[in-house]
Amino acid sequence: MAVALDCGHYQDVHPRVKYPIGQRLALHAIALEKKDIIADGPILHNIQKKGSSAILTYKSVAKGLESRKVVLPRSAKSTEEDENLFIIPANKLSGFEVFGSDGIFHPADASITSSNTIKITSSKVDEIVDVRYGLAAFPLCNLYNSQALPAHPFRTDKKLCERPVR
Repeated sequence: MAVALDCGHYQDVHPRVKYPIGQRLALHAIALEKKDIIADGPILHNIQKKGSSAILTYKSVAKGLESRKVVLPRSAKSTEEDENLFIIPANKLSGFEVFGSDGIFHPADASITSSNTIKITSSKVDEIVDVRYGLAAFPLCNLYNSQALPAHPFRTDKKLCERPVR
């Protein structure tokens, strides 16, 4: 399975940008033979919650986590043909949400704190109950590893997710 969050289209579930998906799937095929190949983007490994903040630990980070600029078309078949783009800047992590005791998911502030950890905070909740990333019909996310592979979406809420976080 290859993550394609950065290849999507606002009004079409089928990614129009196919080349990066093919490259990522090829990495998985190569990794079957060469065990030193990292074929996945960051995958949530552990979460530590404390009040209105949480520390997320990732595996498959290569040389570290990165925030990258992502440009997605709204209507045309490519970013070159579209003047009305979704642009996610690299200077701020996007796509994280926290769930508090109010029963609502709120956008969260996220920052990379080490090569494999991210700190999540929110002024909207007193205590973080659960965290999710990239879970929307058209998620605007920009977390990658140093090999330019996007992070896997996840959710930690047991009501919505029957299997544990990998």
